[in-house]
Amino acid sequence: MLIYLVRHGEALSREENPKRHLSGKGVLEVEDLAEFIAANFKMSVGSIHHSGKARASQTASILSRALAQSPEVIQSDGLDPMADPGIWSERLSTQERDTMLVGHLPHLSRLASLLLTWNPEVQLLEFDVATAVCLEGAAGNWLLKWMISPGILKQGIVSGK
Repeated sequence: MLIYLVRHGEALSREENPKRHLSGKGVLEVEDLAEFIAANFKMSVGSIHHSGKARASQTASILSRALAQSPEVIQSDGLDPMADPGIWSERLSTQERDTMLVGHLPHLSRLASLLLTWNPEVQLLEFDVATAVCLEGAAGNWLLKWMISPGILKQGIVSGK
């Protein structure tokens, strides 16, 4: 099974937009990420879960539109910035289909660390905005498959540009 952890795109400041929607740059970075993923990986995501915050919801919608099967986008608890990573660690152990989670820091970093090292306090991966991480495995045995960030896409390291 594959799990995709995605940090939302760059958001507007609270002063610019109290709900913190994606900035123009954030939309473009998420669109670039979604386009790259759709073109280079055969993904069979059953659903995309997001925290409900505007920036995560927008990111999830952009990703869903780009993927061939347009997976269902679902607002889910346990994905807020300070949520307990154990909530989704347990949920993922019962998932039967590949799943994408769109969220925030520090939650995504803590969840990735918990899945990969069984310790959420280990600082293992750095999630820049509009970064996607793919983990492969099953409960208690996850491996990092790939990680894509806007910086990698800009440099053409993985896209051949």
